[in-house]
Amino acid sequence: MMNSDIPAHFFAIGAVIAALALLALVCVMRQNGRLKLIFDGNDMVGAVAHVVELTNDDVWVSLKGETWRAICAVPVALGQKVKVTAQQGLLLEVTPINRTKTGA
Repeated sequence: MMNSDIPAHFFAIGAVIAALALLALVCVMRQNGRLKLIFDGNDMVGAVAHVVELTNDDVWVSLKGETWRAICAVPVALGQKVKVTAQQGLLLEVTPINRTKTGA
């Protein structure tokens, strides 16, 4: 079949090694392609975020690349830093870190 000085079983061994290497590559790519969890829920409270959007009823804050709906007992300004004081599901309770000066 083949005109070669290399025994046929070496080709079979080479094919098995190539298949195993391809399988390992696919497994690594699959593992790295999964979304990584940014927060596990335990490190939300105490984290510092900043206000990215204000609507009539909602405050939206950015925290480690994610945007979260938040509530705050006092008014906040766009771009202001806030600290997460509690988490209720997907809703964060926040308090301002640096209060903006109004009037005066």
